[in-house]
Amino acid sequence: MHDASIDQAGFPWARDPLHLSKLLDSTADYIAFIDSAERLQYQNRAARELIGGVDLRGQTLTELEIYMGSSAWGAQVRVALQDGVHVQFDWFAPNVQRWLTQDVYPVADGIALFARDVTVRHEQELARQHDHQRLSHQASHDALTGLPNRMALHAMIDEELKRPGGPEFALHLIDLDGFKTINDTLGHAVGDLLLKQVAERLSTCQGAQGTVARYGGDEFVLLQTGSVSQAEAVATGRRIIAELSRAYQIERENVLVGACIGIAFAPQHGKDADSLYRAADAAMYQAKAVGRNNLRCFDPAIQHDKHRRQALRAWMRDAIAKQELHLVFQPMITLETGLATEFEALLRWRQPVLGDIGPAEFIPIAEESGQIVAIGAWVLDQACRAAANWPATFTVTVNLSPMQLVPSIVDTVANALQQSRLAPERLTLEITETVLLENSASNLTTLHTLRAMGVRIVLDDFGVGFASLSYLQQFPFDKIKIDRSFVGDLERRRDSQSIVKAVILLADDMGMDTTAEGVETSGQLSWLRQAGCGQVQGFLLGRPMSAEDLPGYLLSYLASEGAGEVKVDAVKG
Repeated sequence: MHDASIDQAGFPWARDPLHLSKLLDSTADYIAFIDSAERLQYQNRAARELIGGVDLRGQTLTELEIYMGSSAWGAQVRVALQDGVHVQFDWFAPNVQRWLTQDVYPVADGIALFARDVTVRHEQELARQHDHQRLSHQASHDALTGLPNRMALHAMIDEELKRPGGPEFALHLIDLDGFKTINDTLGHAVGDLLLKQVAERLSTCQGAQGTVARYGGDEFVLLQTGSVSQAEAVATGRRIIAELSRAYQIERENVLVGACIGIAFAPQHGKDADSLYRAADAAMYQAKAVGRNNLRCFDPAIQHDKHRRQALRAWMRDAIAKQELHLVFQPMITLETGLATEFEALLRWRQPVLGDIGPAEFIPIAEESGQIVAIGAWVLDQACRAAANWPATFTVTVNLSPMQLVPSIVDTVANALQQSRLAPERLTLEITETVLLENSASNLTTLHTLRAMGVRIVLDDFGVGFASLSYLQQFPFDKIKIDRSFVGDLERRRDSQSIVKAVILLADDMGMDTTAEGVETSGQLSWLRQAGCGQVQGFLLGRPMSAEDLPGYLLSYLASEGAGEVKVDAVKG
């Protein structure tokens, strides 16, 4: 700030020059006075050291600039001298290799200069800038290959799409064929080295107006900008396939991979990064369906029914790896208490191109293709991991496909329980009547083995198949689930009422619980309660919840007298 005492006495040394000079020499700040004729009249010891210990009193501002080694310093000082204003600026003093903050104040007959060393602050700020640049680079680039990552790619695509009247451009989605096998057989270290070499080869194919990015896993993207025709894009894609298909030498191993490419064009196939990627992904899976080392351009017909099943079968192969599958959990309510302590894990598939695919559509395809075994194992693992984080009185139910019920399912279940540390009695497995009709002796042995582990076994969709009642004697199920087709007709058809009542009585006599599925009206709920049904499940009582929403639902058990149970108002009364 402007010190009034300076104005009152020119420069304060006039009162006691010797004393003041000693005082100013003792400070680490750099202090000087330049008169209105632009000549240096005073400099303290620190200021003399700033220019090599030389006494420059009487030197002009132009001469001082030479000693300071900074013309920028002189320009700022002249502003204060000529305009009579306070000036503050940072500058680097080469003589002492320090950063200084310089204040220049107009005073009577000249200017007073005060400078302080801010090197530490400046270096800290520089380090912060470097950290920011490093973190920014890390956030936008793949750590393994050094290529731009998904986030950076999306930003580039969105920027390209915003260009007014921008030309058509192409997005190549490149997926390696056989990479998983290399990872599994040669190890992840070799897999990582392979990905780095793939990135290098792709960079040689990108061209002057292309950008290569790693999208994730073994997927890469080439963004081919400029006015790109389909013929040009296809030619580029074929060059990429040829380049990537050449053998790789990695740690003395001769490694071979292929590549399939899906090509989409902007803006006709997508007006944002996500939709453009989905189109390229659809085309890539069309290419994969043909075989290795193929490419396809996006065809909107992929969304038509005639292609849908084939596409779903192809997309399903990578649904787990791409994290497109997820579980939701639906509560089952005990009618006697109105408490929910059991949740059924239900599989959902959010496919990037077609959106949400219902299990009624994709489960049969998974069973036909044999992929249900891997998918079922994933569901079992995820459900056990989720339940392990719930209060100890809550249990989880998982559906088993008939294709899963082979002797190896015992190891699959044991591994899921061990990895999640979930107690066996907190896991329930649901099977359908079909299981009892195929390989019945072997399947019954497997069920008995699972039951001996402590896992509960439930017969699902009872009454809609062709299973004999004798199987209820051969295997003591813990519970029978009444199919929703009967529950839905309870208020309209007496025969449905008779069937449901008979099932409830049969189960009760055999020491088995019952759960009615698909309860959607209060009338159905009232009838089931009066008939003595033990448990109900349906939209009336609780819709399936995501794994993210479920913890909030579970927390409500704290309000239930510490019992670890959720009160459901719809059931009471």
